[in-house]
Amino acid sequence: MARQETPKGKVKRSLRTTLMAVVIGLIVTTSLAFSASILAFEYFSRDDKAAANLRLSVSSWMPVVPNMIPEASPGYINSMNEIIDNSETVSAVRVEDLQGNVTYTLSQLEGSSPVLAHAIALSRSSGEQIMLRSPNGAVLARPAVQNGQMIGSFALEYPFSAIPFNWGRTLAWGLATGLLICAIAIPVVLALVHRFTSPLYRLIDFTSNVSANQLSARVDLQSGNEFDLLGDAFNSMMNRVEGTMRQIQKLAFVDSVTDLPNRERFMRVLTKALNERGEDCFTAVIILNVDRFRWVNETMGPQKGDEALSLIGMRIRKSLVAADRSVRLNDAKSAPSMVARLSGDEFAVVVPNIDAKSDITRLMQMVIASMRQPLEIGGQAITLGLSGGIALAPIHGIKPEDLVKNADLALKEARRAGRSKARFYSTKLNKIAMDRLHLEADLRRGIERDEFIPYFQAKVDYKTGQIAGAEALVRWQREDGDIISPGIFIPMAEQLGLISRIGESVLKQSCIQATRWMKAGHDCKVAVNVSPLQFEEPNFAERVLSSIRDAGLPPGRLELEITETMAVADTDRVSEIMRPLRAMGVRLAIDDFGAGHSNLVTLTKLPFDVFKIDQQFISALHSDTQAPAVVEMILAMADTMGLETVAEGVETPSQSDFLRRRGCTLAQGYLYAKPIPPDDFMKFLSEWKPLNETMIDENLLASLGGAA
Repeated sequence: MARQETPKGKVKRSLRTTLMAVVIGLIVTTSLAFSASILAFEYFSRDDKAAANLRLSVSSWMPVVPNMIPEASPGYINSMNEIIDNSETVSAVRVEDLQGNVTYTLSQLEGSSPVLAHAIALSRSSGEQIMLRSPNGAVLARPAVQNGQMIGSFALEYPFSAIPFNWGRTLAWGLATGLLICAIAIPVVLALVHRFTSPLYRLIDFTSNVSANQLSARVDLQSGNEFDLLGDAFNSMMNRVEGTMRQIQKLAFVDSVTDLPNRERFMRVLTKALNERGEDCFTAVIILNVDRFRWVNETMGPQKGDEALSLIGMRIRKSLVAADRSVRLNDAKSAPSMVARLSGDEFAVVVPNIDAKSDITRLMQMVIASMRQPLEIGGQAITLGLSGGIALAPIHGIKPEDLVKNADLALKEARRAGRSKARFYSTKLNKIAMDRLHLEADLRRGIERDEFIPYFQAKVDYKTGQIAGAEALVRWQREDGDIISPGIFIPMAEQLGLISRIGESVLKQSCIQATRWMKAGHDCKVAVNVSPLQFEEPNFAERVLSSIRDAGLPPGRLELEITETMAVADTDRVSEIMRPLRAMGVRLAIDDFGAGHSNLVTLTKLPFDVFKIDQQFISALHSDTQAPAVVEMILAMADTMGLETVAEGVETPSQSDFLRRRGCTLAQGYLYAKPIPPDDFMKFLSEWKPLNETMIDENLLASLGGAA
C-alpha cells in the first residue's frame, strides 16, 4: 500500500521540482542564447569579410585591366573569362573607359551589372576607390591607371557565397560552450539554492508541527540573511496568535461577567460526565434561577446587577465545593461538581456520579442555603434567593439537551411554588410544557385567523343614568367556539411579542363598533386597553390615528387606557407619545389607579382625562376600613383636577350608592352589565333604561344574570 504524501512533503517536492526546472531552463536558455549570439555575429559580419577579400584580390587584377582599355583583344578576353571561371571570390567584372564605354563585362549572378555600373560611375567621378553592397555580395570599383594616368575604371563583385559559413558546426560549438558555462555555474547555483531553501524547509517543518497546544513554540532560523527577519516576523505573529487564542478560548468557554464556565463549556462537561457515568450512579443537572434579581437590575442598574451575579456565582461555587466534601466523598476529587452561567440570572450545575436522590437533595439544600446571607452590593445589604429544578440521568433523560430542558421545566414549577424552592422533574411537567407549546401554536394561528374580538362592558353615568361609554375587553373565540380566558393567553402573547398584533386588531374593531353606535344615535365612547409593549411601538400614534380614520370615528370618542405603573415609569415618554393623539382629541385614562406608586408630581405631568379606580378598593369598601378613605381621596383629587373618575368592579347596590354619593362620574361592573359581544352590546344599548338615583332595575339585573 502506497504511503500517502504529507502536505509538508508536497511543499518540499514542489519546491525541489520548481528549482530543478529553473536550473534546466537556465542551462538550455544560456546555451541557445550563446549559440544564437555567435550565429548572429557571423551573419552580420559577412559584409566586412567580403570587402576585405576584395581588397586582397584587387591587386591581382591591376596588371590585366589596363590591357582591356580602350578595346579588349580576344586573347585578353579569353584570359579574363578563364580567370573569372576559375575564381572562387569574384562573381562579376565590369570595365569601362573614361567615356563610359564598356570594354568588358561578365556576371555570373543576376542583378550585379547595375550595381557595378553605378560603382564605376562613382569611382570615375571621384577618382578614388569605392566600396558598395550588391544583392549578391560586396562591390569594389577603382580607377584603371596606365603610365600614371587614369584611362578608365573597373569594378569587381565578391559574393557572400564565397564566404565560408557552417551553421551546424557553429551551433554545436555554441551549445557546447553554453553547456560548459552551465556546468561550471550549476554547483554554484545549487549551493545558493540550498542556502536559500534550508531555512525555508526549517520554517515549513516548524509550521507543520505547530498545533493548538504548541502555540508557545518559537523558530530560530540563524540563516544570516533576510530569512532571520521572516523568522522574527513569524515569532511575533505566533505571540499574537497565542494571545488571541487565549482570548478566544476565554470568550468561547468562560462567562465574562462571573468568570464561570459558560453554556458551551457546561454542555461539554455534561456530555463527558454522561459518557463516564457509573452504572449505579446518577448524573444530576440543576438549573438555578436568582429570586428577585430583576428588582436589583431595575433599582440599582445593570452594573450592580452584574456585580450581584458575580457574587452569586462565587457563592454557588463555594457551596458546591463544601457539598462535594460532605455528600460526594468518593467521587468529588476525580469528578467535582461544576457551576456555569447559562444566561441572565440563570445558572446551571452538573453533578457527576452521585449515589442517591437523597444526596442530590442535600446538595441542593446546601446550595440554596448559601444565599441566606445578604450580599453587599453598592454599600447595601441585599438578600436574594435561589430556586432550582433538578433532572437526573438516566431516569429523566440520557442526552444533555433533554436533561437541561427537563431541569428547566422543573425550575418553572419550583418558581410557581414560591421562592427558594427546588423541584425534581416529572412527566407531569412535560405534559404542562407540551400543552403550553400547543397553546402557543394555536395562539399564532388565532392571530392569523382574526379570532380575537372585543367584548364590551358598559359604563354608566351616575348623573344621567345613561350608558356613556364602554370598555373593550379582548376575548379569544377559537374556531371550535371555545372562549379562552385573557388571563391565559395575554401573558403568553406578551412573552412571545404578539400582544401588539392582538391589541391593534382589537383597537380597529373597537373603533368600527363605536362608529356603529354613533350612527345608531348612541352617545357612547369606547375605551381600549393598551399593553406596555404596544405602547412602546415606534409608530403607535400613527396606528391609532389610522384606525380612527379608517373607521370614520371622531377622535374624541376614543379613550386609551394605560396602567398606572406604565404611566409613571416614564412620564416624559408617555407625554411625547400622546402629544399627537391629544392634539386630535383622543382621551387618556389611567387604569388601576391607586394600585401603583403614583404621586402628585407625577400626576401633574401626565396628559390624562380619566382616573379608573382599581376594583380592589371597590370590592373592599365594606370589608376594609381603609378602602373608603382611599376611594374618597381619589375622588376628591380628581374633582379638584377636573378629571373624570370610573369605578371598576361595581357589583352591589351599596357600592354603587357609596360611589354616587361621593361624586364618582362613571361606574362599570356586573351590577350593570357583563362584557358582551359586539352585536349583543348594540342590542343592549337600544334596550337600556336610564337608572334613577335610588334604585336599579331589578328586571335588568335578572336579565344580566350576574357574573359570567
